[in-house]
Amino acid sequence: MAALSVMLFAADLWSRRRDRGAVAAPAALAPEARNYRLVTVTFAVFAVYVLLLPWLGFRVATFLFVAALQVVLEKPQGRRHWIIIITAALATVIVTYSAFEVCLSVLLPRGRRTGF
Repeated sequence: MAALSVMLFAADLWSRRRDRGAVAAPAALAPEARNYRLVTVTFAVFAVYVLLLPWLGFRVATFLFVAALQVVLEKPQGRRHWIIIITAALATVIVTYSAFEVCLSVLLPRGRRTGF
C-alpha cells in the first residue's frame, strides 16, 4: 500500500511537470468548482451508517449504506439504474461478508434488532 501511494504521488508530480510546459486554455485557469454540499451529505450518510451498524448488523446496514451513498452521489434515472444500485450493494455485502466472516474468520457486528 505504501509503495502504491508513493507511485501515485510520483505520477502526480510527473504529470504536473509535464503539464507546466503546455499553454493552458483560459477555461483551465478557472478555479475548480467545489461541491461542499456533496461532501457534507456523504459524511452524514456515513454517520448514519455507523449509528445503524449496531442496531441492524453489518449485512443490513452495509447494504443500506452502499445503496444510499450511490443514490446521493448520482441520482438514479430509471429502473436500470435502480437495478445496478441494488446489485452493487448486494455484491458489496456478499463479497465483504465472505472475505471477513468466512475466509478470515473475523466476526462482523450482528444487529441488536435483527440478530442478523
